[in-house]
Amino acid sequence: MSVSVELRPDIRRLAETDSLQDLTELLHRAYAPLANAGLRYRSTDQDVSVTRRNAEKGECYVMVDDDRIIGTITLFLKAMPAAYCAWYDQPWVCHFGQLAVEPVLQRRGLGGMLLDFVEERARGDGATEIALVADAQWGHTNYRSVILSKTL
Repeated sequence: MSVSVELRPDIRRLAETDSLQDLTELLHRAYAPLANAGLRYRSTDQDVSVTRRNAEKGECYVMVDDDRIIGTITLFLKAMPAAYCAWYDQPWVCHFGQLAVEPVLQRRGLGGMLLDFVEERARGDGATEIALVADAQWGHTNYRSVILSKTL
């Protein structure tokens, strides 16, 4: 992937003309090190239908540089059913998922920019906390998720 020397990324909503296949492949590339370490996050191997469903349930944002998608995050402002995660059912809590940055561009603060963007968006919608549930599968443990929550 060729990368512009000086990044000037813009963050915008996913457009109808954006390729969900390309977005799914970006998620796979970004999560590949986790998959190779044996962690089974949804984004390591999800298909396009999962990417589409998440984008439709939430607000999917993409980070673009020179019209190329280089990052993504999906913000879920609405409460989720308690069967999914009781914490997400709280009216003041929003959450995010599908956070990814092109591997060659990681460790440059782009993921932080995406997080800052959705935190500001969530504050504007009245959320006072943002949470993330990370699913992982380790052979030596008997749990699979940790809930992280940040006051906005």
